[in-house]
Amino acid sequence: MKRYYYHLLCITLCLIASLSATAATVVTVNGLKYELNGTEAYVSGYEGSPTDVVIPATIESDGLTFKVTCIKGG
Repeated sequence: MKRYYYHLLCITLCLIASLSATAATVVTVNGLKYELNGTEAYVSGYEGSPTDVVIPATIESDGLTFKVTCIKGG
């Protein structure tokens, strides 16, 4: 029975480690910060000075195209 709990603990720790290792990639394009997730991008901040900002429908990063799907609050 102890062996069962030991294996269960090992599996749980491996799952937790793999989940925490998958942090979102953040890129900045034209002053806007985006979090990349699969094929989607979320606006997560702004580092510019103009007050009028145009958010594009898609962005490109490292030769890949991401669809901008939401603006995160905060």
